[in-house]
Amino acid sequence: MTTLTDWITKANERLKGAKIGVAIELRNDRLCLRATLPPKPGEAGSPHQQRISLGIFANVEGLKFVESEAQIVGGLLAQGRFDWSRYIEEPRSQPPETISYWIKALEDKYFSERPRNSTTLETWKHEYLKPFSLLPENIFLSEERLKNALLEWTDANTRSRRRYALAYAKIADLAGLEHSLRELVGDYAFKAVSPRSLPSDELITQSYQSISDQAWRWIYGVMAAYGLRNHEAYFLDFEDYPIAYINRGKTNERFIWPLYPEWPDQWGLAEISRPYCPQKTNSGYGNRISKGFRQLKIPFSPYNLRHSWARRSFAFGMDITTAAKMLGHSTKIHAEIYRHWIDRDSFNRIYQQLITNPDRPLPPC
Repeated sequence: MTTLTDWITKANERLKGAKIGVAIELRNDRLCLRATLPPKPGEAGSPHQQRISLGIFANVEGLKFVESEAQIVGGLLAQGRFDWSRYIEEPRSQPPETISYWIKALEDKYFSERPRNSTTLETWKHEYLKPFSLLPENIFLSEERLKNALLEWTDANTRSRRRYALAYAKIADLAGLEHSLRELVGDYAFKAVSPRSLPSDELITQSYQSISDQAWRWIYGVMAAYGLRNHEAYFLDFEDYPIAYINRGKTNERFIWPLYPEWPDQWGLAEISRPYCPQKTNSGYGNRISKGFRQLKIPFSPYNLRHSWARRSFAFGMDITTAAKMLGHSTKIHAEIYRHWIDRDSFNRIYQQLITNPDRPLPPC
């Protein structure tokens, strides 16, 4: 995948080849120009290397403008007609752009850093555009307005408060505002999974055997063997079978090993066969699988296959950092969700150390 840095490098190669004498630099999410320039008004000295701040966001469209501006600056320098007044403005205490301007700027930045596809569009819609829809678009952006919207429309220590606070912090960062929005994220925690709520591995196997449709057997089997989120079964390949590679989805790409190495072979998981899904988004795939499980009368939800993989990792003695990486979430979240197993494992380890100590006290005869 070609990154913005690659585009900047190519643009600079074109400028160098044309002997323009001006280069493009990326600084703090903005693009600027660097060249040997005359001193700024009021400064003494001879021409030296300086930067021209253009206020252009670092994205592909912005790069096109900045490259054309570099050619203009190079031409003016060659003719001895360069004038700093074209680029120097009075400092401003507050960005004058409206909230709608900054929303569009953040959208441009977001999609300049990742491909624009159904998955990223859905993430932008739910994680950013939905929180921004509560903001008045045609007024100036400020920390106070963001805080007011956050406190008015979300409750403390909820998932919404966390999502909105992080989205508002992003747009405030981009606008260069000093803010404390991240301090309002709160103490929202993922719900811990109870050991008694999960199916046994025997029930998981029996449910697999009750499925007659090949595509649904594959989906069920791969989710059980690898602890996948619903939609991730549609983003998996087995180039290094039996290691599963998740190439996209909710989190970054990752590799997962089956904790029962027998299941992939017994269930023929190397032969990928997915049920058709017309909606090519994470939620579309997730809803398709949830509905399919209900139609198949599976006696537990699809996500319980993922939780059961995590339970299995404790039984196998896998450390929580490795398990969390394979499941595609942080160690902190892993500990919050599966703290019952972590606590039991920790207490059991301490207990075993105590009772196997040869110097421990013995009961009276």
